[in-house]
Amino acid sequence: MSKFLAEVAEDLLASVVDLEKHICVIPNKRMALFLKRELQKQSNKPGFLPLFVTTSDLLEKITPYKVLGGLDASIQLYISYLKVAEETIEFKEFLSWGSQVLRDFNDIDLYQVDQKQLFSYVSDARAIEVWNVDGTEITPFQERYLKFWKSLGSLYYQFKEDLKANDNAYSGMAYSYMNEYFSKLESHFEGYQFSVIGFNALSKVERSIFKKIESAFNAKFYWDTDQFSLKDDSMESALFLRRLVKDFNSFENTFDSREIKKSIKVIPCAQTVLQGKYVAQELKNLRTDDNLETAVLLADENLLIPTLNAFDDTLDAPNVSMGYTIKNTAIFSLIEVLIDLKVRQARQNSNSIYYKDILRLFEHEFGQLLISSISWNKLRKTLVKNNTVYCSSKWLSEFEVHEALRVIGLKALVQNTFLNSLKKYNTTCQSLIGKRNNYLYFSLSWKSSMNTPKNIRF
Repeated sequence: MSKFLAEVAEDLLASVVDLEKHICVIPNKRMALFLKRELQKQSNKPGFLPLFVTTSDLLEKITPYKVLGGLDASIQLYISYLKVAEETIEFKEFLSWGSQVLRDFNDIDLYQVDQKQLFSYVSDARAIEVWNVDGTEITPFQERYLKFWKSLGSLYYQFKEDLKANDNAYSGMAYSYMNEYFSKLESHFEGYQFSVIGFNALSKVERSIFKKIESAFNAKFYWDTDQFSLKDDSMESALFLRRLVKDFNSFENTFDSREIKKSIKVIPCAQTVLQGKYVAQELKNLRTDDNLETAVLLADENLLIPTLNAFDDTLDAPNVSMGYTIKNTAIFSLIEVLIDLKVRQARQNSNSIYYKDILRLFEHEFGQLLISSISWNKLRKTLVKNNTVYCSSKWLSEFEVHEALRVIGLKALVQNTFLNSLKKYNTTCQSLIGKRNNYLYFSLSWKSSMNTPKNIRF
């Protein structure tokens, strides 16, 4: 990224008269952080930086709709689904495929597909899938399957109608309305210049919007290209970029990957976790003054924690840009243990704790922070020796775990509702994260804020 952004910064400083009246449209906020750094590094005089905006920022500025995403969009989609579906399913089951439906609706709007033709084709295609050549009737499950696909078009129109009524939209829907409100963008940024930086394959709607920006603001486009693939028509990886370079007022990037000297090593590892340990050792050997030039690409998100745990204190905080599933974190597994424990207590209407729940709790890496090693060893040996199944609060107090149970809100089942217990767990987890600040857990912050670009990038 730095080579490309260095050329962009150099051209902006050379060609833009007033950066204060300049808008840089970028794919994400991360690019803005690094481009600002390049501009500061290359500028030899004080001045103002340009305004950096993403396409989502532009949507919010010129359209009256609030863009929903994630769970908010899924909930609204389910509400619309209940209005059009003949036979409904529970929200938990709906979530498993609702997110895919949202992505499909988003693509339909971004690529301006003929909705009626598409939904008709999909419905017919699914009917062919379950068609029995021997003429036998389809099963009730197959019948429900077909009803769902037939209702997809109705769900699409109902969903958009419900969103619009509340001045909401999903991303693709907001993009489709952006063309209608483009005049508002022209008036809002009158007198500004535009640069569009770092995009690649554009949807039909994005291309239309960028064409209008080019025409209205005489915008220049910076594509992150490589001359090696761009000049060779046989290189399919640059197929869309070659079209974009021709269609827009494009800055000619001089970067050529063939000019960079490369050193490639292949290291066999017996286990997946060993890859992370080797990476940490290799980074220590490759120590440079500016680790921003070092990137680690992980093939599996599950390697993130083992790799970070393999680092020692001599390596400064990394900047993590990859996604990581919360359910794979230690804090999530702790909450699962606590909830299982509480549910078992509620079912038995008792304050006693099942011995397996005790073991799971205090063998957990966060649970170990609640009890001394001496008390835990004594408790574990007594459980095994006496073959204890259920542990009362009074019995546990003999092993100095009374305070630990108080901290996580497990002492009084009658006084604490399940919801209050979860709130107590949340407070406890925040405290425990503070005690283990050398790990990457719930907030994905490891020794420092992940929003700050520092050193090694993942």
